Amino acid sequence: MKALIIDDDPLLREILRKMVVAEGVEGHDIFEAQSGSEGIVSWSDQQPQIIFLDIQLPDMSGLDILKKIREKDQRVYIVVVTGHVSVNTVQEIVRLKANQYIVKPLDQHRIHQSVESGRRRS
Repeated sequence: MKALIIDDDPLLREILRKMVVAEGVEGHDIFEAQSGSEGIVSWSDQQPQIIFLDIQLPDMSGLDILKKIREKDQRVYIVVVTGHVSVNTVQEIVRLKANQYIVKPLDQHRIHQSVESGRRRS
């Protein structure tokens, strides 16, 4: 299983990487991107089964990335990771067909659920 983490915070990427590895995803199958544009390229090149996507990125909104990916790929399991959730944001996440969203701080149990759901989907 391949996983992609798109987040501009290096510490959060490291924590999330460790959590995903703890769920049995091999370290060499986890890819990282620190911006939206890098994330789109990595998604296209690597074709991961699961994406952990931050909403607030330096170059574009995670919601814009979600929309771009969903226009071409309905199968990838997308988990939106955010520190700020409003009713409007949740409605947009659902409308754009994210599979799940997780509110920071990260929780190993929620990551476990996400990875398992991504495995079942692929």
